Amino acid sequence: GVLGTSITASAGIGTSDFGTGNRCCSSGNEIFAFNSSGDMYRMGISSVQSKVLIKSSSRPVKLRSPGCTANGTHVYVVNGIQPVLLGSTSNVFHRYNRVKDTWDVLANAPVNTSTSEIAIDTNSNDSIYYTSGTSFYRYNISTNTWSAISSSHGLNLGVHALVYHNSRIYLASSNVL
Repeated sequence: GVLGTSITASAGIGTSDFGTGNRCCSSGNEIFAFNSSGDMYRMGISSVQSKVLIKSSSRPVKLRSPGCTANGTHVYVVNGIQPVLLGSTSNVFHRYNRVKDTWDVLANAPVNTSTSEIAIDTNSNDSIYYTSGTSFYRYNISTNTWSAISSSHGLNLGVHALVYHNSRIYLASSNVL
């Protein structure tokens, strides 16, 4: 909900479209939500005021529980679980172009999992940080490559959150920040 109110879906979208396995991210005036079937929805700031989600272009592969992050032009989506075959995870990594309404396939994520998070370096928009389990990686946007980061966060992560803010990475899991 937004400010304590519920969000209404646009025509053809029901509340059953969202259940466990949802993820969302935001950038600028938009919120991007991924439902339990792997579909992507967008909500612009004007839509927030009218509380309407609009179904958008679908990711090339439909997976629930993906890690996602966004900047001014793109939404990056990684990993996930196949909705039909629960427990069947993937390491696919995609980029959605918000202007062109198109998807690109990027280099596979280094870990095949359903419990990953990503955060974009909002200062330079040149790197994406990725966590899963005890692993910590950096994705270079211009070279489409992954590299391990030597400093491990030391946590064995299940469900967690990752945020990049003011040149720092914040990781939250259970009662640890």
